[in-house]
Amino acid sequence: MKVTENNRELSRGPLVKIDIHNSHAIRREIASVYRDMRTGKIQPQDGTRLAYVLDMIRKAYETSVLCDRIELVENALYRRQK
Repeated sequence: MKVTENNRELSRGPLVKIDIHNSHAIRREIASVYRDMRTGKIQPQDGTRLAYVLDMIRKAYETSVLCDRIELVENALYRRQK
């Protein structure tokens, strides 16, 4: 399917599930987008947008992991004080 945006066509193929379950997988996906930009497979403008969204996902993942770890430390300290 082709979608027109600002007088240019964007090709939209079938959705492919990407692996973004941890920070290493997110890093690999960002590297894949970079390689696609370098080889001309995707336009730099589109790649930049994808990389930006992936970076937002990475930040959200890191925040979630840090919150979980802080909660574990707080619970351990609370049990120690009893």
